[in-house]
Amino acid sequence: MTAIKTFVILALLLWGGYSGWKAVFPAVPRASMPGTDSPHAEAVGRLATKASIPPRTKASRGWFSAAPTMHLRPDSAILIYGPENDISTKITEEALRIRGFSQGVIIPVGSIEQFQDLGITEALKAAGLVDAKGNASLPFISVDGDLYSIGALVAGLSRLPLTNVRERATPYIIIYGPADCPYIQQEKEELDANSIPYEVRNVNDPRYQPHFEALIRAYDFKNIDWPMLDINGRMFSKPSIEVVRTNYR
Repeated sequence: MTAIKTFVILALLLWGGYSGWKAVFPAVPRASMPGTDSPHAEAVGRLATKASIPPRTKASRGWFSAAPTMHLRPDSAILIYGPENDISTKITEEALRIRGFSQGVIIPVGSIEQFQDLGITEALKAAGLVDAKGNASLPFISVDGDLYSIGALVAGLSRLPLTNVRERATPYIIIYGPADCPYIQQEKEELDANSIPYEVRNVNDPRYQPHFEALIRAYDFKNIDWPMLDINGRMFSKPSIEVVRTNYR
């Protein structure tokens, strides 16, 4: 009888533990995305009719709000939802490009009314990308029909190698920094003294800002010390002339 009592007690303990686990870790909810009759489905050729919405997690890297990582494939259908001329939308597009994803399509949206027209409001709410007032966290993306925050995109991209970073085949140096930064002038004088050619780009110029910001995030710089140099596709923060010579070859 003692063995039977012990078995019953263990069974009850295990069942109670399982029930408690289910209460703490509920099943991940699913939400519908627009079907193939969506006005933007043709933009990528295909768009899944269902989206698995991951739970929200704590921020991990400090760039936008973080979320679970995604699985990106070379043929992934990617939609970027956000204001077309917004800097964050452009940075997102550039972040994809330097990892080899040049097929991202921007869907220009900026209001809850536009989300309602697209038929994805409920999916956005389920993904935690819309607040109580109906304001969306922009930009956000769809990868093969699944909705993700930009934080999830950054985390997903960080696991992939950089592919489209080098701007030209021949050796080059690009100096990035604010136009009025005295350290930029010092860097120029040092490079001139060593007969090393270079190009200077103002980080506040909208032509260069998205690319620069995407590079900084890709190389995971925690602090920026001017000037920042792109030497043949590798980023350096205030490098010495010896480091410049070594990497310029």
